Amino acid sequence: MSAREEALRVPLAGNDGLELEALFARGGNAGEVAVPEPVAAPHPLYGGDMYNPVVAALCSALQSSGGGTLRFNWRRNASGDAAQGVADCRAALICARGLARVGESLPPVEEQPVLLAGYSFGAVSMLQLAASLSLAGKLLLVAPPPALLAGLDLECVAAGLHVLVGAEDEYAPVSELEALLGSLPGPVGANLSVLDGVDHFFATGGLDPIAEFVGKALG
Repeated sequence: MSAREEALRVPLAGNDGLELEALFARGGNAGEVAVPEPVAAPHPLYGGDMYNPVVAALCSALQSSGGGTLRFNWRRNASGDAAQGVADCRAALICARGLARVGESLPPVEEQPVLLAGYSFGAVSMLQLAASLSLAGKLLLVAPPPALLAGLDLECVAAGLHVLVGAEDEYAPVSELEALLGSLPGPVGANLSVLDGVDHFFATGGLDPIAEFVGKALG
């Protein structure tokens, strides 16, 4: 947890008071409406949480660019299934929209351009959310496993896709991502960045380039 972040709870609608643990960092200058970007963690059944180094690096890069962030843990006793992941991401997105720096009225979630980010299962969940709501904006996806995207119609994604993956990633093979993203129609587009010598966990030399990846996606 950085000095810029504060802990908060994200309510899950219709779940009898169930909440997500989250860390919120404001962005922008005084007087601006600075809407934080939700950042999703890896699979909850494999130790994925908001303190994951890749998630932390994404948040740090977004904050350095002047943006706010809202990273969150999956619900307690999470099953890690697709529907639950999307529901948790949507709750985080709605909460983020309510954390604008100035109390101005913002349009409904479905009508706003967004910036969503996630790593591994979190990247897949954010992509599924964007597809289900036809959200416009940008998606920053780190190592999304193609196996978890089976059956998803990526043409429903109105947001521009920016994908980062390691060349040695056995869960998100570069060749499979290239085939998947290469089938997308023109206006949306997809940008794939590949890091040599990096695996799915970004344990060796993979964290530093995340800032450059975020900077290019926002540029």
